[in-house]
Amino acid sequence: MPYPARAHKADHSPTFPPGTPTQGMMKLLGLVDAAQDEDFNKFTRLVSHALQVPVALVSFVQEDLDRQYFKSEIGLTGHWAETRQTPLSHSFCQIVKKDNRPLAIENAPKDSRVCNNLAVPELGVRAYLGVPIHWPDGSALGALCAIDGMPRKWSPAQINLMVNLAACVSDQINLRALLHQPSAFGSPNDVSTSLASGATRECQ
Repeated sequence: MPYPARAHKADHSPTFPPGTPTQGMMKLLGLVDAAQDEDFNKFTRLVSHALQVPVALVSFVQEDLDRQYFKSEIGLTGHWAETRQTPLSHSFCQIVKKDNRPLAIENAPKDSRVCNNLAVPELGVRAYLGVPIHWPDGSALGALCAIDGMPRKWSPAQINLMVNLAACVSDQINLRALLHQPSAFGSPNDVSTSLASGATRECQ
């Protein structure tokens, strides 16, 4: 469960329907078709700095709209930076969402999983490390990812760091879902008290 219940309260996990959220829910929470914000930009900055990559993304994969939408991005240019989205023909993150596990690509043109993906010729992707980010019920929404234009190996320490950072991105999503469910707490004061008592995991 994303958030521990207070001893005298029932389970207060967000009550959105299970499974992949609708476009309306994603927009309500400001996750798609919304401005970038610091809640997510801090993680792409951390990824870019810690892994020394030129591109880092928080990507939400929406199969019904044939797109991946970048809630946060560092390093994109031109049309991709302006629209903050690509069709799924250009998405490695869709594999992360589908498999709900990390995906490490060292040299995309030579990797049968992604060599035909249009992100290779059109975005210059060579190395990719993506880790799933989750809706409160545990279903994958997309990925926190690091991208390099040169082939490279990803170390176990780098993969572990990305797993931890992706968990923190998921916590931000969980918080937004929770804050849109104040009735689950009985009153706004209960929301504030619960969040203060430890609604998020420590990000290390």
